[in-house]
Amino acid sequence: MIAYFNSPNHIEALSLCSINTSSPEAIEEACVILAKLGPKKAVVIRAGAMGACYALSSSPQSVHWIPAYWTESEIDQVVDVTGAGNGFLGGLCAGLDEGKDVRAGEFDISVGRADGSGGMGFGSG
Repeated sequence: MIAYFNSPNHIEALSLCSINTSSPEAIEEACVILAKLGPKKAVVIRAGAMGACYALSSSPQSVHWIPAYWTESEIDQVVDVTGAGNGFLGGLCAGLDEGKDVRAGEFDISVGRADGSGGMGFGSG
């Protein structure tokens, strides 16, 4: 069975790739390594406040970032991040199921949270 996409968090991804530092550059390196291993669609590494880093399997050297939902200046407004990664992945999977690619999902995820529903919908466009 081939995975449609792989989405570890940054700690898991760095560990899987035997990378001993946690920086955006290290996360990008892990993303490229994991994308070359052959998920069908993409690798998306969830990296907390840094956002999410992804590479499409069709072009693993091309790494992109999706900004985090909140910034460090808003940290006092964050109540609980439990389930945030799962909610993000749910929105991403819904978009992929609708035939959108990860790059289309990048835009939709960013604007989907502004609709007041609190969801990560793919309703724009």
